[in-house]
Amino acid sequence: MKNDSWLSDILIKLEHNRDSLSLKDDRFLQINLFNNLISKVDYYSDNCKTCKTYKTDIENYVNNLKPLSISTQKQKEYEKFLTKLKLHLEKEHKIYPARYFNSIFSFTGMLSGAILGAGTGYIINPKFIWSGLLIGWTTGLLIGKIIGIKKDKNIRNKNKQY
Repeated sequence: MKNDSWLSDILIKLEHNRDSLSLKDDRFLQINLFNNLISKVDYYSDNCKTCKTYKTDIENYVNNLKPLSISTQKQKEYEKFLTKLKLHLEKEHKIYPARYFNSIFSFTGMLSGAILGAGTGYIINPKFIWSGLLIGWTTGLLIGKIIGIKKDKNIRNKNKQY
């Protein structure tokens, strides 16, 4: 019950301090992302010492949102903190950003499809290398998209997405 109160208190403070920011600063500081990360950190903080220590850093950043929008040094520190937080959640808790696997599998599919298509086109007839490349690239992209979308949907259903 204590964690629920911490989470609700910190989210209320975040929304209250968010009102003092301009829309540009709100987007620049990625407050929506920060909000999602706070919820994930709170969820795992009972079993993860690192998440528990991040809670104090989160409180500091939430309480000092306005200075973040002014000082470039504090913005850099905040961005490093967000990156560190995201990397921790990805490595330790297998939580990924939206469309993460879609991007990875699409790229991998395009690359492998292009290589296989070009190779197949060359084997058939060296004049078909460009046709094979284009067909392989397109096929690889489609297959990669399908696999990536399925994997992202699976992750989203398990609530492992921020």
